Amino acid sequence: MDRQYVSPMEAKSDFDIEKVLAEFPIEQLPPKLVKFFDHRGLDVLLNGEIKVTPPREFNDPFELSPRLSQEEISPKKLREHLLSDDGFMRLWWRSKYGAMDDAQYRAYVERCVAADRQTAFEWVRHLIDIVKDVAGTWGIACFSAFSDEDMKSADAIRHWAFYAKSHTGMAIEFDGTHNFFKDWHKARLLFRVGYADNGSGRSVADLAEFDKANKETEVRLVRKWASVKSAAWETEKEWRWVFPLDDTNDFPCRRVVSGERVINLRRLWTPEDGNAKMVQRVILGSRASDKLKASVRTVLNQSHFQHVELWRAFEHPDVFGLNLERVR
Repeated sequence: MDRQYVSPMEAKSDFDIEKVLAEFPIEQLPPKLVKFFDHRGLDVLLNGEIKVTPPREFNDPFELSPRLSQEEISPKKLREHLLSDDGFMRLWWRSKYGAMDDAQYRAYVERCVAADRQTAFEWVRHLIDIVKDVAGTWGIACFSAFSDEDMKSADAIRHWAFYAKSHTGMAIEFDGTHNFFKDWHKARLLFRVGYADNGSGRSVADLAEFDKANKETEVRLVRKWASVKSAAWETEKEWRWVFPLDDTNDFPCRRVVSGERVINLRRLWTPEDGNAKMVQRVILGSRASDKLKASVRTVLNQSHFQHVELWRAFEHPDVFGLNLERVR
């Protein structure tokens, strides 16, 4: 039976996700969403789980790190924001220092306000780091909207090199029109990334966006910041899925401790629920080992994967590109 999951529109929540994210456009879903993996893509096929990463753990320091608006931050506006009981700065202060005397916090605010504009600006910029910490209850998974031709191109070669461990891993192609993706897309939590050619390659944040420290603001800011990257990355044709990591019955996440890291895994399907139909094709890298090839074949022989095509990539003999060959 299909659809053994709760859509974001049906989930228990303290706020209306449609209303909170109404400002963001809904664009047409691509027919295919591709994700590249090293050998651990085998675990994805075995367990039906993919990793979702909190904003703070992205390996690119420019990710989800917007630049502040260059509008004039007046002393009055800065003071009002920092003294707000509902603002992110006040929330951070309480979490860091506990029930510290209010006079001490006001003295801190006055130092911010009295500083030269650049110093005050850096204090305000600290808000972005605060929100990224607070927003650690949200995770992100990334896909590429690659066509068959894209999968043969130089753009795909970079993906195989960066994300599939030098072509030794695999790419899993998902059906972008599957109801699972449709539901998250409708909630504006699965979306196309825009590429900014504005010098900084980042979205722009205004001071007013930090005035209310609550779940609505968290998800809106994570959604906004995650939707913009530098134009240097535009060949990735990226789509992102933003997912809550808090422990709820609606959206359970499995957590695996690896050294000092906690890896969050979100289940997409089980062998029984019919949702493995979202997997359309597995493409093995040109340097995939015989062991990995055999393991993938074994997994795809299971009944819930009988529909999945198995392909392999190999180097084009004449040009900087790849050829693809179906092997099952």
